[in-house]
Amino acid sequence: MKKILIVDDHKIICQGIKSLLSEFSDFLIHFSHNGLDAVEKIKEQLWEIIIMDINMPLLNGIDATSKIKKECPAAKVIALSAASDFYLVSEMFHAGADAFILKSDSFEDLLAAIQTVLQGKEYMSPQLSSNLTRTYYKSGEPSLSQRENQVLRLLALGFNIKTIATDLCISPKTVESHRRNLMLKLNLGNLADLTRYAIRRNLIQP
Repeated sequence: MKKILIVDDHKIICQGIKSLLSEFSDFLIHFSHNGLDAVEKIKEQLWEIIIMDINMPLLNGIDATSKIKKECPAAKVIALSAASDFYLVSEMFHAGADAFILKSDSFEDLLAAIQTVLQGKEYMSPQLSSNLTRTYYKSGEPSLSQRENQVLRLLALGFNIKTIATDLCISPKTVESHRRNLMLKLNLGNLADLTRYAIRRNLIQP
């Protein structure tokens, strides 16, 4: 029996997916409603498949996927998102996702994604161009480390250098270094550009 962990902060989404999958007797389904809880659950037992939302409280799906893949590389992560933004898809694949589907896809697409990743292959939503492969998404945008993502999000939320340093238990100099590196790596000119970038990636709400 395959164990599936559905990670989404909207309970109706979790219940809906479970209801659709419930007719398949070889699936054991559990829920998690934030990324942090999902990371803890993967430490407790093996989940063969993790259906991962991206924009969630406490820990977003990108960072949660990265942590889960480090903890359990064999787990198959299927990113589930309402947004098809290039940066979002790119970052999920950089984090280690095995598939990316949209919430507007059909249930058959979700089943296809599950079957495909269980075979050790990758799956892309049919709504995304069939010519856009994981390689394209991985090569098209600079990868950010987990710490860079944290600093990016906090800067975009308007926190100052000192507050970010305290929150992340690092020095203000280190925060400033991350800020400079983010600007250079992402080719951004100022904080407003950085904030717009974070919104495009769904790291913060507009």
